[in-house]
Amino acid sequence: MSTRAVILGGVGLCLGLAWAFAVPARGAEPAPADLFAPARNRMVERHLVERGIKNPRVLEAFRTVPRHRFLPPETFRHACDDESIPIGLGQTITPPFDVAFMTEALDPKPTDKVF
Repeated sequence: MSTRAVILGGVGLCLGLAWAFAVPARGAEPAPADLFAPARNRMVERHLVERGIKNPRVLEAFRTVPRHRFLPPETFRHACDDESIPIGLGQTITPPFDVAFMTEALDPKPTDKVF
C-alpha cells in the first residue's frame, strides 16, 4: 500500500469519526415537552367528563391525541375549546364534546380505529 493511500485512508477515517460524533443519533435528543397536554386534560374534565362522557378509551384518546395538529397554526390556542374551529376551505373541526358523544355511542372496541 502506498503512503498516499495510507494518508488518504487516515484522513477519511478522521473525517468519518468527526462526523459521527458531531451528528447526534436519531432519538438521542429528548422528546419536546407536550405543551398542549394540560389544556387537553382540562378539556376532558370540563367539556367531556362533566357532561357525561364515561368511556375510559374515549377519554384517554382525547387526553392524548394532539388536536392542535389538525388546525391551522393561527387557531392552535382554540384547539381545546368546545366549539367548531375553522380549518380552511369553508370547513370546521367538530367540537370535542360532539366527537366524544358520537364516539362513545359507537362503543368502539380496542381493535377499532375511529377518525
